[in-house]
Amino acid sequence: MTSRPLGIAAMGIVSPLGMDRQTVATALAQGTRAGLVARSDFLPGRAIHVGAIAGDLPELGEVWQAYDCRNNRAMAAALHQISGEIERMVACVGRDRIAVVLGSSTGGIAEGEVAFAQFKRDGSWPAGFHYRQQELGALAEFAARFLGLTGPAYTVATACSSSGKAFASARRLIKSGVCDAAIVGGADTLCRMTTNGFSSLEAVSPGLCNPFSINRDGINIGEAAAAFLLTQEAAPVELIGIGECSDAHHMSAPDPTGAGAYEAMRLALVDAGLTPDDIAWNRHAVE
Repeated sequence: MTSRPLGIAAMGIVSPLGMDRQTVATALAQGTRAGLVARSDFLPGRAIHVGAIAGDLPELGEVWQAYDCRNNRAMAAALHQISGEIERMVACVGRDRIAVVLGSSTGGIAEGEVAFAQFKRDGSWPAGFHYRQQELGALAEFAARFLGLTGPAYTVATACSSSGKAFASARRLIKSGVCDAAIVGGADTLCRMTTNGFSSLEAVSPGLCNPFSINRDGINIGEAAAAFLLTQEAAPVELIGIGECSDAHHMSAPDPTGAGAYEAMRLALVDAGLTPDDIAWNRHAVE
């Protein structure tokens, strides 16, 4: 049995490719690598290419000092882009009927790294530092308070799948009647913890990454934030199927046969009432 699709009524985004969805779409179509820059401040004695947000992020102000970190500022920038659509939904269903479900793996850990370095050096924490800045759950809590929403709000932290699973969680909330709409998405920003973690797994490319190639030699770590308004109303873009699974093959590597990915895609197709033949990719439309 399939569910009625949910509409994705609005989208805001900031990324190394641009500070709004149109700029990002243009950059994607052009295949630019302009957002990948060499940095030597993440790994000891080694420069790596990272995808860094190039534009200025909004200042949050003193009232948000406890939440003031790059991760939350990036999310605020994405939310600003869809604030009009969110307020229209608030007028329709109320502030208590809109959930906030966001994904993150880092929170504001970069601010925590800087603060701890000062504490270790000087024996004192930086003025204005608050532990809440680096809490994993702070992203959704901040976004809900920032928007004045009082529905369910929580952060999903399942590494690379966090923001994808946020969509599944939000859909369950809507389908169960807990809420009528949801702010969904996620944010992760650059920090030493992430870059050193992937480097220790020997997953970081020594240069620019070369995905989908037999000669690929690793990945480039990046940062971004995106926010979507998920509703029960029809929209040009819709969420029609979700598939989740875990193959539990290895602590840091998937099943080499692709069994886990295959099963997730199969479940998504079943959920959407589609077959593999219904999925098409027009290569010439992208070029």
